Amino acid sequence: MKQFFMLMLATVFTGTMLQAQAQPKQKPFWVKENMDTIGIKPEVQEKITVIKDKANEEIKLVRKDEKLGEEEKKAKVKALNKKKEDDIMALLSPDVKQKVKELKKKLKEDN
Repeated sequence: MKQFFMLMLATVFTGTMLQAQAQPKQKPFWVKENMDTIGIKPEVQEKITVIKDKANEEIKLVRKDEKLGEEEKKAKVKALNKKKEDDIMALLSPDVKQKVKELKKKLKEDN
């Protein structure tokens, strides 16, 4: 009976791991490679990095906040990500914004 239980536990664990691996994690959009592809100037890339880093720190704090429920955490993280995106887009010229939209669309279609 013990062996059967251990076999079932191992099977469930293996299945869970395979399922997790089958769903590739989406790569963040605002990485140097994408910014170079779009043609964002280095000084603007630095500003974007500052915005990203600040938002990521705030998101970490929200996720660690034990006073918040899961739904509250999700809502706050979503709001912080939207603010980050809005702040970044405010730095870009109209033609670069268009390139961002096109690249995001292409990356979404590829996944």
